[in-house]
Amino acid sequence: MNQPPPMPEPTHKPLDMMSLFQMVQDLRGGSDDGILTHEKLKEIAASKDVPVSHAYAAMVFDPGLAIDAKESLTIAICTGRCQLFGAIPLLEHLIETMEARSAAGEGGFDIVPRNCLDQCDYPPVMISRSSAGICSHRYAKIEDANELLEALAQDG
Repeated sequence: MNQPPPMPEPTHKPLDMMSLFQMVQDLRGGSDDGILTHEKLKEIAASKDVPVSHAYAAMVFDPGLAIDAKESLTIAICTGRCQLFGAIPLLEHLIETMEARSAAGEGGFDIVPRNCLDQCDYPPVMISRSSAGICSHRYAKIEDANELLEALAQDG
């Protein structure tokens, strides 16, 4: 029987949960239908003087909130327990890359925060969904995200 690997020791401090809970009210007010754009998340984060990654992470506390996903490539990232293993810096890198690609007119992608991707033994975790299929990316690192985006851009 396959045993999961031993859980690694946490490497990062999680975001303050109370500040994320408080931000949810602003996120709810950011859209009549609960669908939020990246631009709206940036606006709300700026009003709280926090990185936009905090707004993404706060979304998971209200299942009625969703990203206005329009791209064929979507990257879901765990912003729950995976915070302890570097999910927030990874999310910040994805956001920076998404914005840079958009500014350069390159193929875009959407980022979808999730509280859990049910792969807690392999943190942090991302799941990509594209025309190439669905793939889980365990122990995800910034370099992995870069390679993933480069590979999918070549396939697109």
